[in-house]
Amino acid sequence: DWFIPTRPQLSNPGYECRIAWDSYVCSLYWASDFIYPVPGAPSSPGWVNMANGALGQCYSTNSFYIRAFRCVTY
Repeated sequence: DWFIPTRPQLSNPGYECRIAWDSYVCSLYWASDFIYPVPGAPSSPGWVNMANGALGQCYSTNSFYIRAFRCVTY
């Protein structure tokens, strides 16, 4: 039902369709997928920048926005 999108999902359709959201902030949004920066290093959650569509990752001690999505059919 409701879910937190991964970085690819948050990029498209998320970033591409953000103007259709009820509201959004031109800032960083957490994604649900975790990235392993180098072998043996701890994983870190991903994010998408809604100001420019950039993808990234950092440790979860940072405060970013989060957006839940829901799949619907018409």
